[in-house]
Amino acid sequence: MNNKPSSILTDQLNAIYTAKDVDAAKYLFITLVESSKLPKNTKALMLFNISRCETLYQVQKYATNSCFKYNGLGVM
Repeated sequence: MNNKPSSILTDQLNAIYTAKDVDAAKYLFITLVESSKLPKNTKALMLFNISRCETLYQVQKYATNSCFKYNGLGVM
């Protein structure tokens, strides 16, 4: 049995993938990160990186990679 807590992104990744545009996806990601219990420096880095995403695909890819990284998986 795996007792490791799941990433907040794991639960919310579907919402990011169903967002209608880049701004909506960024808003969801930013809201999740800001409300998380991540260390301040990690939050700052994630928020900086998401601010540089210019397309919906980039936001979705970054959110997926963040989720994978947190869960100990490789990134794409």
